[in-house]
Amino acid sequence: MKKILIGTVGILLYKYLPRSITFMPLGVSKAILCIAMIVGYFLFDKNLRNLIKHKFSYIKFFFCGIGLWAVQSILMTLLLTFIEALCGWTMPAMLNGQDAMSPWLYVPIAVILGPLTEEFLFRGLFQEGLSGLSDHKVWQVITIILTSIFFGILHPIPAQKVSAFITGMVFGFIYYKKKDIRYGCMLHIGNNFMATMLSYILAAVII
Repeated sequence: MKKILIGTVGILLYKYLPRSITFMPLGVSKAILCIAMIVGYFLFDKNLRNLIKHKFSYIKFFFCGIGLWAVQSILMTLLLTFIEALCGWTMPAMLNGQDAMSPWLYVPIAVILGPLTEEFLFRGLFQEGLSGLSDHKVWQVITIILTSIFFGILHPIPAQKVSAFITGMVFGFIYYKKKDIRYGCMLHIGNNFMATMLSYILAAVII
């Protein structure tokens, strides 16, 4: 229960606190909060401190994250096209809602600080806390689904909510099987790196 409580409070702070701090830019407040949470989790989780002493294929799973981005991008394109045809919603409307932020702050937050913070909060605390309530496999599946739903809700863009749910299921399942948060962290970083770089490339081409 302790991890569930800490994870829930952390998620709420991560989502709402930066926007409530009006005396500094959103990107600055979010970066500071992410760094504080990452350091706090590192100090809180003895298991992570032990894990980083062991070898891990960081580059390999970074590129796996890029592959994950490609797969979920194809799925999302098909899904959004279907929704647009079925409901009449336009893709721009489903893609609207991203916070305005300087690229110098947005890129490190979106690619590194955000993924690490989110994995620590959602998989390392919230999912880990929920999974500890029962060893039953059905409960473990429910835990992954619940965590992924909340992970999707966290994201502001409508289309991102679905995408985050899909990737959250992948991150959650891998964490359940491996009990090593580094897999999810590197997959998440690779996925966000590709999404962020492509968004800037497309923006430059369109302009």
